[in-house]
Amino acid sequence: MTDAVQPHPSFPQPPSAEVSLWRYMDYPRFQWMVEQERLFIPTANNLGDPLEGTTPQADVDRWDRELAEADSDDRRKTILHNRSFLAHFAEAFRSRYYVSCWHMNAFENNVMWGAYTRTTEAVAIRTTFANLKKNLPPFALTGIVRYLDYSSQPLPDRTNMFEWIMHKEALYAGECEVRAVIFPPHDEEHGLADFNAHHYTKAEDPEFRLFAPPINLSEIIQQVIVHPEAAPEFREHVEALCSSKSLPVPTQSRRHRTPVF
Repeated sequence: MTDAVQPHPSFPQPPSAEVSLWRYMDYPRFQWMVEQERLFIPTANNLGDPLEGTTPQADVDRWDRELAEADSDDRRKTILHNRSFLAHFAEAFRSRYYVSCWHMNAFENNVMWGAYTRTTEAVAIRTTFANLKKNLPPFALTGIVRYLDYSSQPLPDRTNMFEWIMHKEALYAGECEVRAVIFPPHDEEHGLADFNAHHYTKAEDPEFRLFAPPINLSEIIQQVIVHPEAAPEFREHVEALCSSKSLPVPTQSRRHRTPVF
């Protein structure tokens, strides 16, 4: 019997593989997912957060302290080299990490509607951690994002570049994020052909790159919830789309109910 594969140290696993994960999205993204039967996974520099994958101020301060305490010119040169080396990779990898973000929660979360949808024509979908991993290629790494006070807490291991993409500022802690991270495999043996087969760029914007692996819709979309302020006509529209792919009948948000006293 072989030993179980140990998770990567930068990707802590949830307490149960059956924990619920949610995605909140405007209708065009949901429609694309359903019709294409693919996940939309952009690079980290296209997630809309300018601080994504950047260095905490606490790490900058730590480098400065080490530089101030260096007892020789050789030691100072080594520190400056290491700092520049890691900063270069942190910046370069932002455009090479492909990231799929999910909210971990047992229930629908009202705050997420405001954070991740721009109109009332939006939906939330629910899956499980196990089903997300099942629908990703073997070279994807999936785990829980950890949150730091970037002003006072450095990364736990600054020699591990995945720490940059798997930590976020503490002000985002309410997102309770689980994310899958895909780094392009370096050869055919590790999945390069599979990656290239599902990799796309926008003709009008070559800097926007997308990894879009095929998925089993019934595993990734186990529940559909319509925006709490959505019009009845929109809900009917979502129902028709779901019906066309034998997906669960959409339900209204828990926030959308008649007051009872």
